[in-house]
Amino acid sequence: MAGARRFPVFRISHVLADSLLSALAYVLAFGIRFDRVVPPAHIHQFWMFLPVIVLLRLTTNGSFGLYQHLWRYFSVKDMIGVIQAVTTGSCLFVAIAYLTGNGSFPRMVFAADWALAILLLGGVRFAKRFWQESRQVSYQSLKRTLVMGAGDGGEALTREMLRHPQNGLQPVAVIDDNPAKHGIRLHGLKVWGGRNAIAQVDEDQESDLIATAMPSAPAQA
Repeated sequence: MAGARRFPVFRISHVLADSLLSALAYVLAFGIRFDRVVPPAHIHQFWMFLPVIVLLRLTTNGSFGLYQHLWRYFSVKDMIGVIQAVTTGSCLFVAIAYLTGNGSFPRMVFAADWALAILLLGGVRFAKRFWQESRQVSYQSLKRTLVMGAGDGGEALTREMLRHPQNGLQPVAVIDDNPAKHGIRLHGLKVWGGRNAIAQVDEDQESDLIATAMPSAPAQA
């Protein structure tokens, strides 16, 4: 229908992935509790609650906004949302089990499923972000950049360069006037020294330009 809003494809893939991961967490929880062999007394409960836990996970994930963001931008704040969603879903799971007369449901499965769901749902999102940020690019086209400043500004600048190589900048070293920071690493890059070391570092690292993140330092190129 003309003018109808399309449901984003990434949300459909996220829902499908979460469905599989939620089911996997549940199956693994039973496997851990019963050493991979579920006794006949709990087989009925296993199958009865499998669709329930998947539906609960999807519902609480949606309620906590987990399907409103792309995984490649997954952050610590988003991880907190995963924990909140999984915890809420697990509490509802326990309540439903007892309200339906299934008080014999293995308590360890509740706990194991909760922990595994957080690990899997959060882990796959972090993995997607890590993969996205670490994809190989043509480094021959990137400008080797010397970052001046190892404070908050320098950290943010370096992080953005590493996260978005498509912008054409590759940080190779960091300079800072604070002696206490000399020798430390900022996102894997060594802080070589103060401004008096720029010439040597510039030559050693074969940098193409200098990006300034120090308020008192003049911009250079």
